[in-house]
Amino acid sequence: MPYGTCVSAGWCHSVVLRDLQMLRCAVYTVGFIIGLMGSSLAEEQTPLQVVEALYVAQEEAFREGTAPLLMHEGPSQEFFFNDKAKVLNGINMGYDPLYQGQDAEITQMVISLDTDYPKMAGTAVVDVSFRNFGKLVDMKFVLHRELTDGDKWQVFDIEFDGSTLSALVSLAHNHPGGFMD
Repeated sequence: MPYGTCVSAGWCHSVVLRDLQMLRCAVYTVGFIIGLMGSSLAEEQTPLQVVEALYVAQEEAFREGTAPLLMHEGPSQEFFFNDKAKVLNGINMGYDPLYQGQDAEITQMVISLDTDYPKMAGTAVVDVSFRNFGKLVDMKFVLHRELTDGDKWQVFDIEFDGSTLSALVSLAHNHPGGFMD
């Protein structure tokens, strides 16, 4: 009788159970390996993924009423380079730099890697464009690899409307009550 021929229902059932047990063991093993690697995989985000994750976190903060995300050191540390999160903590800029306004009704958001930016080791630029209450907003996120923080990509600065986040932070420190254009 050739291998695999079912002689009785009991034999077929035991083969199926054995195969299911082997499959379950393989799935658990793969899951265990991914679990061990999970923390390092999370840190190996591309610049594009970092900016996308920043806007996901920003949207959550906006819905929860804790936006702008940049005003909170904890969440900012995940995305911003070096000590920028400490500098941004509690700062009142009078509006949300990630949405370029006090209020937001964001539509048509596009986040893409800027391939025209001059290549420099450890630097990348991500373009973000969207409409806020119908007004077109274009921004460039400059990211660097943070060597002291696991060599992961983090936002170094944001360029928009002829200015930068760094310049706004400097102004906000000089005008703690917030400021207008």
